[in-house]
Amino acid sequence: MMEVLSVLDPVKTNVVHVYENLQQRGQTCLVFEKLDGNLDELLSDGHNMPLSVSEIRPIAHQLLTTLEALRGLGVIHCDLKPDNVMLVHHQNQPFRIKLIVCGLSLRTSEVRHGMVMQPLGYRAPEVSLGLPISGAIDLWGLLSLLYLSDDLFNIHCQYQMMRSMVDVLGKPDDHLLNAGKYTRRFFKEKQPREISKWMNEEIQEPIEMIDQRAFVNLLKLLLQMDPELRITAAEALQHLFVTMRHIDEELDTSLYAYGAFNKVITCKTDDSKDDSVL
Repeated sequence: MMEVLSVLDPVKTNVVHVYENLQQRGQTCLVFEKLDGNLDELLSDGHNMPLSVSEIRPIAHQLLTTLEALRGLGVIHCDLKPDNVMLVHHQNQPFRIKLIVCGLSLRTSEVRHGMVMQPLGYRAPEVSLGLPISGAIDLWGLLSLLYLSDDLFNIHCQYQMMRSMVDVLGKPDDHLLNAGKYTRRFFKEKQPREISKWMNEEIQEPIEMIDQRAFVNLLKLLLQMDPELRITAAEALQHLFVTMRHIDEELDTSLYAYGAFNKVITCKTDDSKDDSVL
């Protein structure tokens, strides 16, 4: 896997740079670039308070860029979670991140029907149901990662997690349930409970409300039970929330819009205008 990933530019694709691959007493040792803490530690330092949407945006943009680069190599990350997302230097470059691509990553050609992967709290529904697996599972993991302050679904056990998904999103379509290798672990012929409600946070100014609506819209596109309908990384990179087209006209009049743009600019590299990721 390291040989496959070595073709990626670690700056443009936001993957952790591996400087050296050594063999020491029969053990493989990897030398990585020095980085700051990870997102899990950042949240802990902030007393587990959720990040604002303007702080989530640069993280989302960088991770989507990474996932699109992995897709181009035919690689599924399989372990996208906060402690695998490293901060480069949070004081000097707030929210500039690097993704650890670990030993759990797989080539799409290595995936087998019924394989169980991803930590429970970040597991895509197609993995739990035993459906065909693709890089779309990383987009589901991205959703869970964006909801940084807490687990999006109950993770006490697999059944409770699936039940939470059904509470929020509704029952998966019949064609998914019929094709699932593990569907009978979770489903019988009964209706899901009433869909739960989301609590609204206080909004500071109207432009922030517009931005939060764009964020929620992206989450809805990521929260597709059917992986074939789930937005791709390339499509998500063109979404309003990521491009900020919905607030660019407010740049000169809104402190919120100015701050949102500034957070993204801080995370951009000098050659970010170059579309090549290899």
